[in-house]
Amino acid sequence: MIRTSLIVTIFIFFPFVEKLHSKLIISEFLANNEDSLLDEDGHPSDWIEIFNTSISPVSSEGYFLTDDEKSPNKWKLPNAIIPPNGYLVFFASGKDRINENNYSHANFSLSASGEYLALTFNGSPSSEFTPIYPDQYKNISYGFNTINGSEGYFSKPTPGEMNGPIDYSSKVSDTKFDIDRGFYQSPFNVKITTKTKGSTIIYTIDGSNPSLDNGTKVVSEDPQQQISATLYIDKTTTLRAAAYKQGLIPSNIDTQTYLFLDDIVTQTERPEGYPYPWVSRNGQSIEGDYGMDPNVVGKLYSLEEIKESLLDIPTVSIVTDKNNLFGTQSGIQVNPRDSGSSSEREISIEFINFENSENSQENAGIRMNGNASRLVSRPKHNLRVIFRDDYGKGTLNYPLFGPEAETNRFNSIILRGGNGNSWIHPSKNVYENAMYIRDQWFRDVHSSMGYPETLQREVHVYFNGLYWGMHHLFERIEEEWCAERFGGDKEEWEGFRVVAGNQIEIINGTPEEVQKGIHDSWQSVINSAIDEDLDGVMKYLDINAFIDYLILNFQSGNSDWDQNNVRAMRRTSPPGKYMFFCHDSERAGFNVGSPNIAIDVTNKNTPKAPTSIHTALLNNADYKLLFADRVRLHLFNRGSLTAEKSSEIWQRRAEGIRIALKAESARWGDFRKEPPLNLEDWERALKREYEEWFPKRNPILLDQLRLRGLYPDTESPNFSQHGGQV
Repeated sequence: MIRTSLIVTIFIFFPFVEKLHSKLIISEFLANNEDSLLDEDGHPSDWIEIFNTSISPVSSEGYFLTDDEKSPNKWKLPNAIIPPNGYLVFFASGKDRINENNYSHANFSLSASGEYLALTFNGSPSSEFTPIYPDQYKNISYGFNTINGSEGYFSKPTPGEMNGPIDYSSKVSDTKFDIDRGFYQSPFNVKITTKTKGSTIIYTIDGSNPSLDNGTKVVSEDPQQQISATLYIDKTTTLRAAAYKQGLIPSNIDTQTYLFLDDIVTQTERPEGYPYPWVSRNGQSIEGDYGMDPNVVGKLYSLEEIKESLLDIPTVSIVTDKNNLFGTQSGIQVNPRDSGSSSEREISIEFINFENSENSQENAGIRMNGNASRLVSRPKHNLRVIFRDDYGKGTLNYPLFGPEAETNRFNSIILRGGNGNSWIHPSKNVYENAMYIRDQWFRDVHSSMGYPETLQREVHVYFNGLYWGMHHLFERIEEEWCAERFGGDKEEWEGFRVVAGNQIEIINGTPEEVQKGIHDSWQSVINSAIDEDLDGVMKYLDINAFIDYLILNFQSGNSDWDQNNVRAMRRTSPPGKYMFFCHDSERAGFNVGSPNIAIDVTNKNTPKAPTSIHTALLNNADYKLLFADRVRLHLFNRGSLTAEKSSEIWQRRAEGIRIALKAESARWGDFRKEPPLNLEDWERALKREYEEWFPKRNPILLDQLRLRGLYPDTESPNFSQHGGQV
């Protein structure tokens, strides 16, 4: 690892400075930097090296760097004198920063999947990679041999120093499998091939990465012939393969998961090669949990019912070195409190049986997600999957939510284990009445009210072929997501999260805002509300949308909200208003410590959170009238929060997981109690919602709102027809 300290070329005086722009070239760059060079912020930014090929010093004045052929003057180089055979290095980080005592930062970053790159002078390229440079790989730089001018890859990057011999001229062709990933009933032979002649194929079946030091090697006997490897597959197998050849970059690792239902339904509590118990690096030991419960499989539900359940919803297969999950030192499953980039582990993720879509695979990173779900006592954790250039294409392009969904492009997704509304929660009231759909219902109702929400669905998840239960798959709310869904660049979005007991996390804030812990725009909303200035509040809030968001959380009795679980985003260019999104809305309604139909959260007044705005505006008559109008809209006449409409939304979500829950019962139903929790428990809890919550909640809420002056005692008149032609 190289840390930056001083610019390579700081020169005081040269008697003659050459102006010929053809003398400067881009000699080396790194577009997939993990740790080869860190910037002054400690970030592994991309970088570009400029080399003076002449025998005289050359000024950088008038030169520009660009990654856009249509914008040759995208970023102006700071003025410096480059000596003969000297170098300048710049970070391509997008930070757009000129540093006097360190490398400066261009206003763009580099794509690992290849793009245009040029050094320009007077609007014309003096050195360029066109139409695009080739794919780039982690900590491998690309450029020219200083001695002979040959072009290729360097295994050891040398920013600001002479480039040595080219290590790799190109890359070995990907491995191909003649049998695709998926579910199988009968054994078969699978053939692995690569088009690169004379290469070696290496494969593993334990989740680990194949490499020259790990895996089964199949070596070509004839350097002029293509190689192949054939394996007999007769059980659930995670097959990973890569191809190697001297002088070429190895192929990427390809992964194929072959799932046999007969293996899955009898999944043992002690799978070979996996630790038991689970031991964290601090020595804490907990009982591991791997198996399918024999009291469910074949007894409570037949083998065929469990198999049907496993195929009822799509499958996500996660494959990685088992130490990344269960290793005492590095396993995130046994050290779930680990957080941040250092806790991220490289994985393969496969998408199987998604409707109207071919099965697919991508390389990505994974880390734990959430707060309480990280407790070691809750072994079915929430997971965040991140798609980066470090691992693959950088963006997942796949119709996770169907071909008609708003987007098929994703930077990050969440695989939520259920936690606070599932059979693994430690509270008896929760696990005996687990619904698995409460958080989903919030998003569905908010969408029904007319607002955008994260896309969501349920999937079955596997770790290295081991069934890990039903998970809630949805998009992560962040600036990249907003840019994809609503337009603009990610830099044009800002927002915040309220977490961990009213702690505000800033998204895309200025350094001053990060230091203050609040966006200027949100502080302006707070100040205007305190002044009872509704117009000032509405500068950054769509007031109807804001009130509707409050009503939804009030009506549902969302107790773990506002001091937690707030997600808000707005576009800054052009100036936009904050949008609020539902998040982690499990601790609501009957799903609290002491279930109570009269639960009241209308009295919340959390500092700097949405309810503080609401409370400050309660003396504003116009606001109160607007609030009452929105209550009337949503709680009457088949509005989204009427008993009829909201229970229909609940029922649709429930019916979508009914069959899949049988497999969840087999995997996790016995974690808290015996006999294991199952669909009978779920049906009983479902009945309670239909009979006790939906028909009785709204009259209670209206009384709560009346006590706060937010809804009149006099009922509004009803019309026989609500709009439309007469």
